[in-house]
Amino acid sequence: MSTLSFNHSYITLPELLSYLDPDLQFRTPQLQIYAIYPFLHSSTIMSIMETATSIKWFPVIIKGLAVLFAAFFIRLSVSWFEHHQRNRRRARITGPIEVRVIHVD
Repeated sequence: MSTLSFNHSYITLPELLSYLDPDLQFRTPQLQIYAIYPFLHSSTIMSIMETATSIKWFPVIIKGLAVLFAAFFIRLSVSWFEHHQRNRRRARITGPIEVRVIHVD
């Protein structure tokens, strides 16, 4: 693995991307981690990169967590929609409506 050196202890996402060599092919999940934590300490970033590249099943874990989060979000959205629809039906007016217009001179 290539070694990256930083001039300061904190690095932003655009700076980090400028350091990456295209041949290293840092795609997922490292860039996702950088996007979530764009202001990590540089030593923390290095340890994440080393861990992510050394563990073969790390992308599987990230994808699994993403699927679980998506399923939870979809279920939450469906629950909210069903609750909203139930309240809308309950509030529907079924009888005649009387409207009185008051003229103020």
